[in-house]
Amino acid sequence: MFGSSARMVGPIAISTLYSGYGPRMAWIMEIIVIFSTLLLWYIFYRRMVPLRCAKRTVYGISDIDANHINPSENVEPSRIVEIYDAHL
Repeated sequence: MFGSSARMVGPIAISTLYSGYGPRMAWIMEIIVIFSTLLLWYIFYRRMVPLRCAKRTVYGISDIDANHINPSENVEPSRIVEIYDAHL
């Protein structure tokens, strides 16, 4: 959600800054965004965990849980993750 809104707002904000204040203000804004991203990355580095995704099949469930879930039932994504984690 935030990535798509940033793709809409970012170019408009940068072009407004550029046309109103010149290239220096646009560069400063870009530097601020990059610096804040790196700062937050440094602050929260120890809380980051690797992303693990279950493999999906045609039925929308993983190969691991094929014996545990009926493919015709509506399965919550959290249930798929629980079964996937249990088999690791």
